[in-house]
Amino acid sequence: MVVIRAAVDLIVAAVGNDVV
Repeated sequence: MVVIRAAVDLIVAAVGNDVV
């Protein structure tokens, strides 16, 4: 589903920002 992919993308981006 496109919605799930978008959500995962946002989560990955948020985690990446948190780590950096």
